[in-house]
Amino acid sequence: MESILTVTTIQAWFFAFMVLSFKKEKELSDIILITWFLFIGLHTASFYITQSSGIRVLSTAFPLLQGPFLYLYILSKTNLLKKLKVQALFHLIPFLAFVGYQLYYSVGITFNNQIHHTPFLSLSNPFGSLFICSLVVYIIFSLKLILSSNDNKVWNGTLIGSMTAIWISSVITMFFPNTINHQFQIIFDNLIFIILTGFVYIASYFGFRENIFNTDIPRIGKNKYEKNALSKKEKERIWNDLQMLMKEDLFFTNPKLNLNDLAVKLETIPNKLSQVINEKSQRTYYDFTNSFRVNYAKQLIDEGHLNQRTLLAIAYDSGFSSKSTFNRAFKKIEGVTPSVYSSTKV
Repeated sequence: MESILTVTTIQAWFFAFMVLSFKKEKELSDIILITWFLFIGLHTASFYITQSSGIRVLSTAFPLLQGPFLYLYILSKTNLLKKLKVQALFHLIPFLAFVGYQLYYSVGITFNNQIHHTPFLSLSNPFGSLFICSLVVYIIFSLKLILSSNDNKVWNGTLIGSMTAIWISSVITMFFPNTINHQFQIIFDNLIFIILTGFVYIASYFGFRENIFNTDIPRIGKNKYEKNALSKKEKERIWNDLQMLMKEDLFFTNPKLNLNDLAVKLETIPNKLSQVINEKSQRTYYDFTNSFRVNYAKQLIDEGHLNQRTLLAIAYDSGFSSKSTFNRAFKKIEGVTPSVYSSTKV
């Protein structure tokens, strides 16, 4: 069990470090995500200390943060939360209350010179019951948010699905102890952290696969393509076919388009395609794709589509998955926001 906790701690903090280090323009959703995974690492690290040394730390309070972090992240990711307000602290009340409880009874409740500890996921522990109830509420509200949004549903759905798995394992842990033996109870306690480990790795995988951070992670070495023997003829073939897909077939309007899918369509491999894009356009894949999306959005604005539609609708039609990504890419390429650009066309 200690090895699982160690792996989860390292991966959670590594994931937070990657977002912190490589995303240049951080939004509120990024800050919430970084903080969330830092606390997951603290949770598993503190539980590891308890398991290995017997020293009790505040590990049992951390589960009460999972629901609030999930909800606040998706709320900010769907642009319904622009900045953190004092009201957001309301979501932390159960966590802070339990921290106070733990500090007050830092070594347990003493009866007849013996130390007694009430398990967190126990029907006799009101905080455990509160966690079970609140998490399912946060999951339901988060699910409603992504169903009403066109933002990255694969990534957001991954987070919600993982939290649901944690909720199910927590319910099993809470309600089964009275009917099964102690050995099974230990297995169920470990199951929660096994699922938490899976959540961290799944989130890491889908986070970068779906490019939710819009980051370009640097590679080691002077020339990252020096092992790719691409002939001039092959480069021209890939580049010409790529231009046709973008300009004539409008492949960029697919918000889920990624480098792998594009490489398959062009009958090449992602690394070669990335090399061609970098060398021919002097841009990364994401900047290259977004340049087509921005130009298409400009075309729609110039043609007067704003008379019947909103800027957000134009952003979605152009291949952007969210308003924030649209605004950021547009300003990076054009130097002004979409709203400023469209105001000059009225």
